[in-house]
Amino acid sequence: MVLMLIMHLQNVQAQEPVKTPIAFQGIVGGGISIFNVHGIPSSPNYSSAEGFAGARATKPIGNVFGIMSGLSLGVKFTRSPYFRYFTPPNGGLYTREPGANRTLDQSTSDKNGYYLSIPLALTANVYRSLSVYGGVSGRFWWHRSHDEPTLDVLSGREELGILFGATYKLIKRLNIGLEGYSGLRNIYNSSYTQPGTSKIVHTSVTNQYAMISLGYSLK
Repeated sequence: MVLMLIMHLQNVQAQEPVKTPIAFQGIVGGGISIFNVHGIPSSPNYSSAEGFAGARATKPIGNVFGIMSGLSLGVKFTRSPYFRYFTPPNGGLYTREPGANRTLDQSTSDKNGYYLSIPLALTANVYRSLSVYGGVSGRFWWHRSHDEPTLDVLSGREELGILFGATYKLIKRLNIGLEGYSGLRNIYNSSYTQPGTSKIVHTSVTNQYAMISLGYSLK
């Protein structure tokens, strides 16, 4: 009886799946971010440099797929403003950029913007050292102090967007990747009457970025 019980336990243990450890990595990235402006065809995209650094963890599901999440600190760097003050005789606020919006311009040219991002994505190893991933990312922007706080669409903002990318393993622990983000929640909404007509134009803005990343596996 005891011998039969021992044999049964050995068979159950042999049938249990092998637990794959969670893979941790440090990651840094840098690239360009823009405002995707809807409703103003002539609008600039307010492009600026953006970067992030953080850690990610991937839990394998079988030999191909996995679930990835993590935490990163990001920064959207300032850019040269479109609107400038000129001295007399042509004094005042002026811009030569058609379709520029002062609120969006101020939001990207006054101070750096800092945020926390939390991604959640499905990963897939498609070919040897090449992997792709797709999912969502939540971003939470720090509050910033301004002389004119109403001209800031990022301060204290929460947003959600689609995250997608690909990574390629260069050596055992080091990989290089491309990552993109496209916001789903508007960070700015406004309406105005088109000059010379009674047509009301609705404007909305979302965040987007494209970056190159480097990841280093911790084990």
